[in-house]
Amino acid sequence: MKAQNWNRSWQFEAVQSGRRMMVNLPHDGMINTERDPKIRNYFLSAGFLGETYIYTKRFTAPEEWREKEVLVELEGVYCNTKAALNGKIVADHPYGYTPVIIDLTGLLCYGQENVLTVTADVPREGHNRWYTGGGIQRPVNLYVANRAHIRLFGVKITTQSINPARVRIDVDHTGGDCVRVEILDGERTVAVTGGLPPFDVLIPDARLWSAETPHLYRARITLLKNGIAHDEAEEAFGIRTLAVTPEKGLLINGVPTFLRGGCIHADNGVIGVINNDVTELRRAQNIKRAGFNAIRIAHHPASRSLLRACDQVGLYVMDEAFDSWYRPKVLNPYLKRFMECYVDDTRLMVHDAYNHPSVILYSIGNEIPEAGGVKGVRIGRSIIETIREMDRTRLITFCPSVHWLREYLDGTPYLTVDEDEWMAQSDENRRADWKHYMGVFMGAAANIPDSEKNEPYPPTYIRMDEEATRNLYPLLDVAGYNYYEDKYEVLHALHPERVLLGTETRGDRIVDTMRFAGEHPYLIGDFIWTLQDHLGECNTCNESYGEPPEDGRPRNLRGKDYPWLLNHGGVIDLLGRPLAAIHRYELAWGQRACGWLRRCPSTGA
Repeated sequence: MKAQNWNRSWQFEAVQSGRRMMVNLPHDGMINTERDPKIRNYFLSAGFLGETYIYTKRFTAPEEWREKEVLVELEGVYCNTKAALNGKIVADHPYGYTPVIIDLTGLLCYGQENVLTVTADVPREGHNRWYTGGGIQRPVNLYVANRAHIRLFGVKITTQSINPARVRIDVDHTGGDCVRVEILDGERTVAVTGGLPPFDVLIPDARLWSAETPHLYRARITLLKNGIAHDEAEEAFGIRTLAVTPEKGLLINGVPTFLRGGCIHADNGVIGVINNDVTELRRAQNIKRAGFNAIRIAHHPASRSLLRACDQVGLYVMDEAFDSWYRPKVLNPYLKRFMECYVDDTRLMVHDAYNHPSVILYSIGNEIPEAGGVKGVRIGRSIIETIREMDRTRLITFCPSVHWLREYLDGTPYLTVDEDEWMAQSDENRRADWKHYMGVFMGAAANIPDSEKNEPYPPTYIRMDEEATRNLYPLLDVAGYNYYEDKYEVLHALHPERVLLGTETRGDRIVDTMRFAGEHPYLIGDFIWTLQDHLGECNTCNESYGEPPEDGRPRNLRGKDYPWLLNHGGVIDLLGRPLAAIHRYELAWGQRACGWLRRCPSTGA
């Protein structure tokens, strides 16, 4: 199916504040609003308040659409989305980071005006752990196709080998009897095939895709019925292989590769969370110029525009499914419906990522404290199996704060009993469980012997960490660890079969990490927190205005009230300019990573 741009001329209304205007999409309804200095957990959202945002599109459905398939795809809406056609609900999608697909086939008033309304209901407070924005933040596509058509996400392109270069092309369609495939390198046709899919296509003299050589091909797919073209689709793709072993590390096209990575959020500074091809290409180019070769999306599936940009400039991507599962970190509105929706949202993430050579890793979640227990492992296994059913070409990892895993399990039966079963026993147990869980985030920790208190990795913690990871980690391709940079040697001794990855790390450790990685191939990468400044999470840096008040809050929260807006933890700023910290990375990477530093006076270089 071919997408039509459907981003122009939407009516926008913010219900609580009464704002109304015509907008073009993508759009962030939150960014230009007043901030509330008194909001609970100000430091997370920087004081921005959620509201109910309503987008209305009035359009005429031509009579010829009566015999067509008509879909509207919203690539991303934050959040709790409901769509209605002429007053009737046609979609209900709570997650803010996967596509909302609305099938309008047979529901339209043909030859007349139709009204499509999209409502995003963002809670006033507690909408997430960072600045999320609100509204239709990614592009909107309209698909009008013959009944014989190539399905949405229907083209899958998989590298079979690189010597010779051979790709497999799967085409999921309805109603056709023949498919024609043309492979283009720029405007030059390099291969043609046809018949009934799937197809194995040999690409002569192929140029491979990698971060150093991000070469892209295009597959033009035509669906035929009785010799007549009924539908056409086009997909960009790269030819690339991926392998990993503890002995050789990460191999891209057979070449050892270390991931010089960092974590990024979705916002684009002063314009808020607006993700389109222009914003994301600029972002990717700035990151690449700064010397990084990989990004981790924090903490949700990446926008399609960002994946296209990473394909084009050459950045490896860790695409992350979720920031939380069924247990709350904050009052995330998705939590109430996670169990009914997570499998479908995992599938949508994989659909979006499949043809993008930049995506080499999927993360099943970020700092999920419940992931080590019986129920948590059950959910983790389900996410992993869902991914592998659809895509066996990428690596799967998990990004935990392992101390949260061990502290969540400490003193509970969750290593042997499913939480749902245990909590169903009595109200008393449920209350005890909640108190225990909240204690994890108030600094709960095991009592360790005095003899261990000065050790960098106390044996008691090693034992607890092993218990917390023993059931989930064997299911992963890559063992991810957040902030365990000084423990890689111990982790390898415990599990020499594992490939290790620093999924979230401290930038001030990068020199030691790179020195260690040079001699230990089982450590395949390092993703610093954070690569780029972002809105909200004002508690993630050590800066403050004046003397921080001694108000009883944890040190990293003191003095982070209004007017604090950013996390100030990045290596590049909101405009994409490198900060002075980039010199540490140049030293660690052993290269002139950012050739434009001398043209950026703000760095002091």
